[in-house]
Amino acid sequence: MKWFPVFCALVLVALLCATAPAFATIGVGTDMRSIEISRPLSAGGTYALIPFSIINTGTEASGYGVVVSPTSRPGKRVPPSWLSFDPAAFYLYPKQAGAVATTLHIPADAAPGTYQIQLLGVPKMPDLAQGGRVNVGVGPRLSFTVVSPGTLQRAYFVFTDNMPWSAVAAFVLLVLVAASIVLLALRRRGRRRPADFAVRGAALTAASPSGRTM
Repeated sequence: MKWFPVFCALVLVALLCATAPAFATIGVGTDMRSIEISRPLSAGGTYALIPFSIINTGTEASGYGVVVSPTSRPGKRVPPSWLSFDPAAFYLYPKQAGAVATTLHIPADAAPGTYQIQLLGVPKMPDLAQGGRVNVGVGPRLSFTVVSPGTLQRAYFVFTDNMPWSAVAAFVLLVLVAASIVLLALRRRGRRRPADFAVRGAALTAASPSGRTM
């Protein structure tokens, strides 16, 4: 039959398509391109930044982590120790998003200037099937300006960095100051008493009849 070879070819193609390995993809996306802080940040401060999300744009579930990378834009480089992420690692199913809270810790001795850093959500490389592929990490670019703190801000940062012992020391200092004020008031009151008695005695003498004293 003339149609028999054609039928066999179609069956062979169907079998090949059925046995062909499916290519798993693990992608990563984000909901934010940049985090730009317009107001200056004081050295020595700790700041909570706007959260951003990492999205699994692939077809395979995977673990993800958050890392930092230098940018090509002008500015000082942000040391990784200045940043902390919560969570720093998580697991996402396809099309699922995970929110990441970022905290910026600026040391008291940080140099003033403009800083730039790239925040990246990166897939944790799982055991993929042969032919699997992973997209590059993506995330928002962070930029901010650091200024030197004033005297009051510096004192505040020192106080908060040494909690709770700084609070205990402040309480003890207030108690000592209050006790000193009370003792000083009592001493002044004790010194005034003889003078008060003398004034009262003179007043009584002046009010008595002539030739008589109290």
